[in-house]
Amino acid sequence: MDSSGILSSALKRALGTDKILIETKHVFFRDEVTAIGGFERGNILAKEEDLSVIYRSHPLVHFSEDFRRRSFIRFDFAREWNNRGYGGISIDPSESCFSCSQAYFLNEDWFVLAEVINHKTDEKVSDYAGVRVFEDKLVLWFNRQSGPVDGYDWIIVENFLKRYLNQVYSGQPVISEVPFGYSAAITMRIDCDEAVASGRRLFELYKKYEMPFSMAIKTQQPLDEPDVTLMRDVIFSGGSVVGHSHTHAPNWGGSAASARWEVEESHRVLRSLGVDGINYDYVVSPFHQNSKEAVEGLRNAGIKAFVSGIICNDPEFLMARAGQVPLVDGILSHSQQCMFHGDTYHQDGNSIDGYKLAWQQALETKTFFGYLDHPFSSYWYGWESEEERLSAHEEFLAHLGTYSNIWRSSLVDALRFIEMKSTVRVEQTSKGFKYTLPFSDKFRGLPSIEVVYGEKSHELRLGEEIVIIP
Repeated sequence: MDSSGILSSALKRALGTDKILIETKHVFFRDEVTAIGGFERGNILAKEEDLSVIYRSHPLVHFSEDFRRRSFIRFDFAREWNNRGYGGISIDPSESCFSCSQAYFLNEDWFVLAEVINHKTDEKVSDYAGVRVFEDKLVLWFNRQSGPVDGYDWIIVENFLKRYLNQVYSGQPVISEVPFGYSAAITMRIDCDEAVASGRRLFELYKKYEMPFSMAIKTQQPLDEPDVTLMRDVIFSGGSVVGHSHTHAPNWGGSAASARWEVEESHRVLRSLGVDGINYDYVVSPFHQNSKEAVEGLRNAGIKAFVSGIICNDPEFLMARAGQVPLVDGILSHSQQCMFHGDTYHQDGNSIDGYKLAWQQALETKTFFGYLDHPFSSYWYGWESEEERLSAHEEFLAHLGTYSNIWRSSLVDALRFIEMKSTVRVEQTSKGFKYTLPFSDKFRGLPSIEVVYGEKSHELRLGEEIVIIP
């Protein structure tokens, strides 16, 4: 798979432009290091599941010790979900864009930011990331053609561009995923594949903690008065309701035509319920599965943004930052891979420590954090009882309450903010970087956008422009 579109999308999401506009800082990937030199090649002789990226302490690596290890392959539930949000790193050369199939060992001209370690033997297998200082430029390098586009460690690229050695090498501002004035942003939802009304008790718990509650509805199921009433109550309380397909078909049915039909039939059913406030611009993908053809079908059905992102499939649609997707123009995505599930809770010793870590990771890397659960039906998603599930959620909500300056958002407002952020126009002028946020009624009431350069945050309000002087 060609990485150029994926990297362009990642840069667009972070910078507002699909390329780096400065000449003093360069980001290289895998064999592009040959243009720089200062390395030796080797072979990676290990299994993916035995390998991890280990980050060293460095100003670019500002996240805490808990997140210095990024496993090549990591699952919390089955071989599907990674609650820590990031994608898999392959050693298969045929998966070139997302693989680390060639060992590189940097020499003393580089500062090694990260190494690949075989955690079965504690042996170093390769260098993974490094930074090198030249007289007229800085170079950041990753031993992966797509770099860290699908992980929390993407913050290293942002730190490099927006603040690293700016006193000597001018940088480029970064558009934060978290709104101006907030230290973090969070949204939650339940994916209602069946038994919609059984989410009532969970909704009441979130209402008690003043946390917006959202629902994604599969429409090929009985939708009776208690289900419809819950939807109305959720919307009335500041939450949101969106579509989750009609049949919950894997990969939206496998084609652009089937994906479009799934959306349109789902919307037909939702509109027939007579519930004001259901959103028809955004959807949640069943199983978080999205082929390029399916995403084209969503766009053709009028969808502006979708929720996806999962380690087990479709890596091109698992991205560290939300925004314009690769490969398909005119549609956005937000990766939300953290799932509350009883099996995971029990594996952690009846503890929410794993969810706390996922949240802390998002907080430290300025990632808009999204998580999900499901209503109860004949399948209880691993929970022993509703009381156990409610207790776990309440403990997590209480934990969130110990933090200040969090934007607690409904799913629709989260995606509205992401859509608004995608409209920012960036221009490099003789005076500096000019950022313009065009006015739209659709985005009224949302918080402002944060643009960061160096250690300073700049507020970009709807309908206004700012100039940042490097």
